Amino acid sequence: MLRVNSASVLFVPPFECAWLSELEIEEGGGCLSFEARGETDVTVLFKSAPGSRRWQHTVRGSSSGDCGYTVILGSHRNRCLKIERDGQTCVQVDGVPGARLSSLDFTKFWISFSQRGAFAIGYGTPGTGTYFRWVDPVPLAAIRHVGLSTWDQHSAYRDIKLHPPSALQPAPASVEAQQADPVPSLEVLCEGVALAAAGPGNVCAALSLVEALAPAAGRLRAAGLRLLAEQLPAVLVADAAGFAALPVAVLDSLLQGQSLGCSEFEAYQAVTQWAAGGAAQADVERLLPLVRFPLMCAQEIKAVKAGDLAARSAVLRGLICEAEAPRQPDVAPGHAAADSAARFRRRQPPAATELLYVSDGDGNGVCRQLGTGFGRHSWVNPMLSGHVQVSASSPCCRHTDAKALVSGGFLRHNAAGPPSGGGGGAWWQLDLGARHRLACNHYTLRHDASPAFPRSWGLQGCEENGAWVDLRRHEADAALALPGQFASWSVPARPGSAAAFSVFRILLTGPNAAGTRELAVSSWELYGYLYVQPERTK
Repeated sequence: MLRVNSASVLFVPPFECAWLSELEIEEGGGCLSFEARGETDVTVLFKSAPGSRRWQHTVRGSSSGDCGYTVILGSHRNRCLKIERDGQTCVQVDGVPGARLSSLDFTKFWISFSQRGAFAIGYGTPGTGTYFRWVDPVPLAAIRHVGLSTWDQHSAYRDIKLHPPSALQPAPASVEAQQADPVPSLEVLCEGVALAAAGPGNVCAALSLVEALAPAAGRLRAAGLRLLAEQLPAVLVADAAGFAALPVAVLDSLLQGQSLGCSEFEAYQAVTQWAAGGAAQADVERLLPLVRFPLMCAQEIKAVKAGDLAARSAVLRGLICEAEAPRQPDVAPGHAAADSAARFRRRQPPAATELLYVSDGDGNGVCRQLGTGFGRHSWVNPMLSGHVQVSASSPCCRHTDAKALVSGGFLRHNAAGPPSGGGGGAWWQLDLGARHRLACNHYTLRHDASPAFPRSWGLQGCEENGAWVDLRRHEADAALALPGQFASWSVPARPGSAAAFSVFRILLTGPNAAGTRELAVSSWELYGYLYVQPERTK
């Protein structure tokens, strides 16, 4: 099933196709840019008419008008680039570095197409990083629609844009299929020098200049925003005057971003510092809704209410009321609109690695990644290698196998019983170790073959003082109803508690479907933002 998560990431299952109905190629052509993440076979379809729900090739040799091109990045187990015309392979090039995918990080790609049948494919900002060109000698007519698909693994897409035809043309019609040998432009070389010299003390001046040159120097603007997001507290100290002089558009882009190297309260303080430099009230109120007040703790909200800005701004007072409104600890409020719902999502810290939930058993979770050294070696159970520790409320035995919980496999019977003292419910606990902390935003359970399906339980994280914090509670949840079944749930940000934990547990809070107090789990996986502390050198 096609799915879009709260961070506007599009997940495409195997053989499905997401047709971009709002993006239609103009008569002269266009340039599609997107970020993709997956194991293999990121597939882009260019057709004269939107296709079916599934990826279906045109029948070879048919006279159907449903014709088109297919561009596959990371084809043949992430080894090559492939272009098809009406289902027939026209180009297959091995060893194209820019066409390889990553299952851990999003990679930015672009594909430029003209109605003359000319393609250019690259990575990064559209028009740069070109690594392949191809021209169809007999181009198909009226290619207007674009679809995103995949082969036998889920793929994730985000930041999907269709740009109009520009001065950059993919290639003249006489050029044969070839790999490009790009030469850096003067603009790219200047940007490289500027980026190398950028720091907290001068990034504001650079962003002010770039904003005046917009839409030129887009790469430099994006790099400056990344630096500002990563080192915002240091920038406020090193160049307070430069920060106060930033255009509102720069701060708007900064606060709309998903990555920020400070707390939401510090982001609010940055807005108030900028406002104190003489900013218009309308510009200030444009920025305030981009601060995620619901993620602030009670003491921080109290400090916001006591400030001068709260007395002057009705917008701020409304945001404070939204942050103080009671809500369930497991989900963000259902009545929130798309822009409001974004305020309930925790940002990704620049220092963290995103472990993105794509599908059940996708191999992107923390246990799988620690077991493969983030893809550097073959799988080793992370408990056996010492990366994690798993424990249960009852002693380990034949039917209480701790190491199996992080193996990703299936056991016919694997359950934790009630504690021997009789106090509290059954639990499984996962300790990621002192070097790892996870800001969990999704988790997956796989049931064993028993009828003891859990119905009421909670996911908890352990704070540094030893106190357990509810991250998500389940009451009468019947998601697990079949032997060996997977089920996954989102975990919203928890205001007032630690963002990341090293120790997690699943705690049974009521009888299971069989009426007993056993917590039956075959495997368990966690996703989110992982912090890794460097190893100490001896």
